[in-house]
Amino acid sequence: MNGIRRGYVDSINPFNRKYVSRVSLKPKDVTCFVVFWTKNETPMLDYLQVLNQLGYTYYFQFTLTAYEQAVEQAVPRKLTELIETFTHLSNRTSKNKVVWRYDPILLTDTYTLEYHYRYFKELANS
Repeated sequence: MNGIRRGYVDSINPFNRKYVSRVSLKPKDVTCFVVFWTKNETPMLDYLQVLNQLGYTYYFQFTLTAYEQAVEQAVPRKLTELIETFTHLSNRTSKNKVVWRYDPILLTDTYTLEYHYRYFKELANS
């Protein structure tokens, strides 16, 4: 956020550390500031107001799948809570700024095509 407030970041060339490029982060120079890919937007919420006030454009790619905890161990919440989070995020930002992703699609004895079809349809209707 310091770079955003400053309006630029300095990027060091990994092959020649003496070469530093200054990259503008000003809204007039940035078409889309960032795309957040997440299932947990909570750590970012405090920064959205700052991004809005400074005039930045951003989007969320929000992944919703119907896998059990054994497959998605890093996802701290249940599917119903994730759906509520997705809805809350859409309402807090804009429906145009939140895109639902259903991936990855794992095919196993448990997660068959029929399983994915059923849960995709259920999620789409949520």
